[in-house]
Amino acid sequence: MIENRSITPVSTALMTGLALLLYVIPIPLLGQMRIDFVAVLIIYLGIYRDMPYPLLFAFGAGVLQDLVSLAPLGQHALGLLLVSWILEFFRDRMKLISIPAQIPAIFVLLLLLKFQYSWIAALNLEILPTLDALGSSVITTLVWVPIAFLINAFESRPFA
Repeated sequence: MIENRSITPVSTALMTGLALLLYVIPIPLLGQMRIDFVAVLIIYLGIYRDMPYPLLFAFGAGVLQDLVSLAPLGQHALGLLLVSWILEFFRDRMKLISIPAQIPAIFVLLLLLKFQYSWIAALNLEILPTLDALGSSVITTLVWVPIAFLINAFESRPFA
């Protein structure tokens, strides 16, 4: 089990910037589907790290993701805020189970997030959602385990 540690603002800013960069870069063979690294970061920090204002951080990261991806302003911010708010209720339960065993819960959170993105896009841009949202949720869920272990290894390594 990973102990609950606070996270430094510098490492939070670096991980958020990297997650935003990875979200914008297209991945070959995935087409229009994107791996939502920002959502994975918000979920990881919401479960395993003490943050003073997790909802404010999720909203700010969502606004940055909106700006970087040229989405309607507030689309990602609202979704990440919703995910962070739900994690506040299930945080203690999620910490008790291992990272691979969290996959079903992470999938449901990501599916809710992608449903919300598709709903706002349909209302705002009159674009009907496709199965890309489901595929993106599945791919992002599969990435959850290695990313969570990498972030944990990065955070636990002391810098000299």
